[in-house]
Amino acid sequence: MASWRSNLKVMVLVQFVMMTGFSSMAPFLPFFVAELGIARQEQVRLWAGVLASVSALFAALFSPILGSLADRLGRRLMVVRSCLAAGSAIFLVGFAHNVYQVLILRILQGMFGGYSGAAIALVASEAPVERLGWALGLLQTGQTLGLLVGPTIGGAIADHLSYRAVFMTNGLLAFGAGLITLFSVRETSPPAGAPDRG
Repeated sequence: MASWRSNLKVMVLVQFVMMTGFSSMAPFLPFFVAELGIARQEQVRLWAGVLASVSALFAALFSPILGSLADRLGRRLMVVRSCLAAGSAIFLVGFAHNVYQVLILRILQGMFGGYSGAAIALVASEAPVERLGWALGLLQTGQTLGLLVGPTIGGAIADHLSYRAVFMTNGLLAFGAGLITLFSVRETSPPAGAPDRG
């Protein structure tokens, strides 16, 4: 059974990977929108803004539902689910043919994501009370570092490969984060109603 410190290390990595992917499209999103066939500059700006924010909007709307599921089914399971769902949506953006397909995928990413909340809940339920502030602070560090380096990494991949390669790469990394969580993290005190996962 993994210790809370081992779980914390994995969750910091997951936060870093997921937030890197979330922020990596920032440098080139308007250019990607134009590549998808939107020609007028005012429409490019509008679509870029919508696509950048719609995932967070739906994440906010669905977070209470996902939190309730975590209380019943287990927090680790919710982290795995969120990584795999978000990874699938992000990866498929790399194959989108128009902005409407990207919009749908970004909505789905928000609806079924929730990796940050799930990771916080998992760490908070596992860390001892006297180390809780430190553990959550370290988790926040992983999140913030991902947000900081994401645009640079996304811009570099887009510059050397393509815009679509950024989404595909981040989708695969999110999948990897989910698998690492699945095989490396164990809840020592799963919520009531959570199945025994080992």
